[in-house]
Amino acid sequence: MKKKVLKICLFFLIFGVLLELVSYIFIPNKDNLFQFGYYNKSKYELLNEPNDTIDVIFLGDSLTYNGISPMYIWKNYGYTSYDCALPATTMDDLYKYSQLIVESQHPDLVVFESDPLFRNPRNIRKYKFKLKDSKKAFPVFIFHNNWKQLTNSEWVEPFKGFKYSSKVRGPKEVPNFKKTKKKKKIYEENLEFFDKIVKLFKDNNIEVVIAEFPNASYGKKKQNAIKALAKDYDLELLTINADDFGLDWFKDTKDNGVHMNYNGALKLSDYMGKYIESKNIVKDHRNEKEYASWDKAYKLYTVQVLEQQNK
Repeated sequence: MKKKVLKICLFFLIFGVLLELVSYIFIPNKDNLFQFGYYNKSKYELLNEPNDTIDVIFLGDSLTYNGISPMYIWKNYGYTSYDCALPATTMDDLYKYSQLIVESQHPDLVVFESDPLFRNPRNIRKYKFKLKDSKKAFPVFIFHNNWKQLTNSEWVEPFKGFKYSSKVRGPKEVPNFKKTKKKKKIYEENLEFFDKIVKLFKDNNIEVVIAEFPNASYGKKKQNAIKALAKDYDLELLTINADDFGLDWFKDTKDNGVHMNYNGALKLSDYMGKYIESKNIVKDHRNEKEYASWDKAYKLYTVQVLEQQNK
């Protein structure tokens, strides 16, 4: 019996070692392994982009990476953008991410998605540690799509931080946010890091706008709080309502109206593309040789989206 148990343990040990070795092969930027860890996949990907080639940064949480498709914006508007977003992120994480951004990129615009401001920084850390532990041991589960590029001399990331989802599950009814003058509390720690983020980008001559993406759980109290915050910092506030871009709550969201699915993301991305175009501060890079990798990334993106749709 002991020999059988030992054989089983030895099997799983060897399997784990092999899986770890395979995982290492799949990591796109091994030089940054110890600095950022396996969990921060989007940070790896951003570091693979040539310096000073990203025009627009979308900074936030899952509302951002589910809602904005940089490849759609590239194809239809020619702007290079990136979803610098982490799941259930805290403001201190976003500040660290912002420091990374200014080290490697100098975007014309940062769109700060406001939802992380309302997240309790203490409660969420326990969840984040559990999420990290479940994946960081074997990053092949995070980077599994990378096998298609292992033989390529020039690495490209086709989704640029975007997370595809074909799920469709709308809310029970169209959200109706009751009018109120009350404001949702923003945690003091979150305000401190928001101040640091804004100052960091302003010191680097990067424009910051605050955005409110459609979310059935958002509400007027949060909108009032963000409106006051934008006024305090003299920042443009971009409040995006469902009617502004033709969002169908029942067809374009994936979890009771909180996050966009792929259909909703394309609509929201088109809205943001038009918004960026209206600011007239970002150049259309289509047909420029220096940005040929984005055309390559778009081809990979369409192939992988099609694969997802056919599953």
